[in-house]
Amino acid sequence: MPSDFPSQTITLYQAKQALEENLNLLSPATHKAVHNLTIALMGIARGLERLQNDHELLHNKIQPILKYLEEENNDWRDRYTTPES
Repeated sequence: MPSDFPSQTITLYQAKQALEENLNLLSPATHKAVHNLTIALMGIARGLERLQNDHELLHNKIQPILKYLEEENNDWRDRYTTPES
């Protein structure tokens, strides 16, 4: 079933900006449900941002370990394998 809306991809930053703009336009008294939903979506966006930062931090911590293991593995292969003649 095709959607009426065109498919678009936006960044997390763009989504957060749009949510903040919507929040500024909404009156909490007259648009209570939408206001609360926007606040919830902003919380989800903050959570996604933290996850993204944690992923990058973890990647940066693991890379040196993986590089070391790769070098050790290559050293081990050099020591314990005989060159074929």
